[in-house]
Amino acid sequence: MISRETDRVLIGLAKIETGLSKVYEKLSAKPYFRPQVKSFWSELAREEMVHAQVFNQIRGKMVSDGFLQLHLSYGLDFLRDFVDKARELVKKVETDISEAEAYHLCAQIEGELDEASFIDRIQIQDDGLSRKLARVKADTRKHKMVLINYARGIK
Repeated sequence: MISRETDRVLIGLAKIETGLSKVYEKLSAKPYFRPQVKSFWSELAREEMVHAQVFNQIRGKMVSDGFLQLHLSYGLDFLRDFVDKARELVKKVETDISEAEAYHLCAQIEGELDEASFIDRIQIQDDGLSRKLARVKADTRKHKMVLINYARGIK
């Protein structure tokens, strides 16, 4: 049985990933970005949607399997703070920004907000879902590293 708070946290995590996907999708649609830059943002958008699916799969399995154990070492307040910070940064994507500004902004999102810290705080007793969470964590760290380097002009 899934607790109400765990359910809400998992829904929130999926929404964050979906929101990041939308940000990256908007960047991939900027008409003045070079094709390879658009492709980069499209790939990140796809990866963020996969991350959202992982959180939805965890939630679905918890609802259907009463024996699945999940431990979250944070609550809704922690998640709300994360969402509030992300919303402020996301508003900036709506403007006409340069490729360099987009890299810098998204490095802030991935760096300052540190999505991977959420995954470090999740413990689940399911090998398949644990591997998927590990992949999400690896992707998140990769996004952070690549975006910080791109923001610094290192490619």
